[in-house]
Amino acid sequence: MRSQLAKITLDKTFEEMDTLTENIVKSINEAASDRGLQCLHYEIRAISPPHRVKAAIERRRALALESEGERQAIINIVYEKKNFVILASNAAMMDQVNRAKGEMHNLQVVICY
Repeated sequence: MRSQLAKITLDKTFEEMDTLTENIVKSINEAASDRGLQCLHYEIRAISPPHRVKAAIERRRALALESEGERQAIINIVYEKKNFVILASNAAMMDQVNRAKGEMHNLQVVICY
């Protein structure tokens, strides 16, 4: 069991419990086949890592959540700045269009007279 647990991370251990159990049964059967024994069932009831490991995992998860929060905040700020630039650009473009229309109208008035 230890050799199988050493191959994967603790987080993966909980996610892949069925695969882990299958691998342990295979390992037991390989080791016991010379003696005519066969493992038919193996069950992992609980995995309790040491307190310091649990604390380290909780710290890592907290840092990951904090980092994700900061990342999302930066994305939100950049998105808002992008929208502001687009709106300002559209406003400047509409101002130029309106000025051009006004000049065109003035030219038409001058030409008509």
